[in-house]
Amino acid sequence: MDNVTREYFEKTEMEYVRLGKKTETGHPYYIPVLMDFLRLCKEFDTKIIMPTKALPFNYASVAFLPIPSDMKDFVPAGNVLVDLFKEVGGVINYSITWDCLEKGMVDQGFTNRWRVEPSEFDCALWARYSSYNKGSRQLDLFD
Repeated sequence: MDNVTREYFEKTEMEYVRLGKKTETGHPYYIPVLMDFLRLCKEFDTKIIMPTKALPFNYASVAFLPIPSDMKDFVPAGNVLVDLFKEVGGVINYSITWDCLEKGMVDQGFTNRWRVEPSEFDCALWARYSSYNKGSRQLDLFD
C-alpha cells in the first residue's frame, strides 16, 4: 500500500470503504493489492463494501479458468483470503447479470455459474463468513 493511502487512513476515520468503483477489484490479477488494502483496513478497523464479478477465495476456484497461469498464481491457496475478509468484515456482493452482457468477464471464465458454484462448493466457508460478528456481516450472492 502506498504512503498516500496510509496517510489518508490516518487522517480519516472511516467505518466503511467501498471498493471497486468502475473497476473489478476481485480479479485474480489484483489480489496482492487487495490483500494489502484489506490488511490496512484491518489495522484501522475499517470494514469494506465490495461488489465483484470475479473474486476467487482460493486457487482451486481459478485453476481451470482461461486466464494466464501467472495471473492464477496471485490467488493464495487455502483459506488465506477468506480469513482476511473475516478479520476485516463488511459486505461482498457478487454481481449477477446475463452472461451475454458480460462478454469480457465471461471470456475469462467468470460466468454466473462460476460465481454461484464456489458458494455451493465451499458452503462451510461461506457460512462461516456470513455468520461472523453476530450477524452484522453478510455475503450477498446477488446485488
